[in-house]
Amino acid sequence: MILRAPGIPESLAAVKGYVDGAMIGMILSYYIRSLGYDARNHMDGNYLLIAPLVGRDGGLGEIGRHGLLITKPYGPRVRLGVVTTDLHLVTDEPITFGIQEFCNLCKRCALSCPGKAIPKGDKELIDGDMRWKITDTACYERWRMLGTDCGVCLASCPFSNELDPSLVDQMAASPEVMRNLLRDFNQQNQQRPMVKEPVNWFVNLKNKKGDEDV
Repeated sequence: MILRAPGIPESLAAVKGYVDGAMIGMILSYYIRSLGYDARNHMDGNYLLIAPLVGRDGGLGEIGRHGLLITKPYGPRVRLGVVTTDLHLVTDEPITFGIQEFCNLCKRCALSCPGKAIPKGDKELIDGDMRWKITDTACYERWRMLGTDCGVCLASCPFSNELDPSLVDQMAASPEVMRNLLRDFNQQNQQRPMVKEPVNWFVNLKNKKGDEDV
C-alpha cells in the first residue's frame, strides 16, 4: 500500500500505523503508571519530541535524506510510537549500517519529491545534529494540494523495496557492495513518477437504491 503513494491506499496504511502505535503506547503508559512511575504516550498529533530521532538514538535505524528513520527490515515504512518514562530501563545504542553514505549516493527521494522538499545537497547542522534539512512547508503544501498524504519519498526509497538483507549487512564495511547494490536497483527500477489513483478505484459503488453510481 505504501508503494501506491500518493494515492489513498498509502494514506490508509499510514493512518492505520499511527492508530496502532497510539493504542500500544496508551497500553504501555497505563501499565507503567500502574507500577508507580510516570509515563507519557507520544502519538500522532501529540508529540513532545521528534520520533525518528528517538528511534535513531534507540538503535532502530538511521535517519535518511528524506528525514525519516530507515530500518534494516522495513526501510522507512515504519510508524513510530514513543513512551517516555522515569522507569529505569536498559538502553540500546545507536547503530550504523551505511545509510548516510548510501543516501549521499542515491538521492532518489530528493529527485522524485513532487514538492521539492528534500535537499539534493549536503547535510546541515540542525540543533547540534548533522542531518539533511527538509523544507516542511513545501512538503505540507503538497499534501494540501493532493488532499491526502504524499508518501512518494517512502515509495521511491530503495529500502522500501526489500533489498537483499545479506548485502545490506555488508554495506557499512564495503563501499563497493553499496555502489553495486544501488547500481543494480537503479537498473531494475526507473526513477519513480507519481502514481495516480486507478480510474476504477471507486467504480461500481452503489448508493442505497442500487441504481446509480456514487
